[in-house]
Amino acid sequence: EMKRRLEEASCFFDYHNGWMPREPDAASGWVRWGEGVVAIGKDCKFLGALEEIGQEACTAACDQRAPCNAVNFRRADVGGDCILRECQDPSQPALSGTSAEGWAFW
Repeated sequence: EMKRRLEEASCFFDYHNGWMPREPDAASGWVRWGEGVVAIGKDCKFLGALEEIGQEACTAACDQRAPCNAVNFRRADVGGDCILRECQDPSQPALSGTSAEGWAFW
């Protein structure tokens, strides 16, 4: 009964940050989907990690490793970590929130 009442009262427009048009990086063609967030949900399988590399090398490593289609990247000034991911839908993954300072999801 409660579920039925909630559905009746709710707005069924499901907005997601991934629906916003994003401009790809001119050099790599990759899109930065978020700053201060990472994809860590079941929808983005962990494929591997690289350390002390830049963002371009990180996305290039993903390009070279099928089925990688997304990366969590941490800036060089805070570690330069690169986490390779295979996301079911890389434009709409489950993201961590805003507690991942220095990280970006590509």
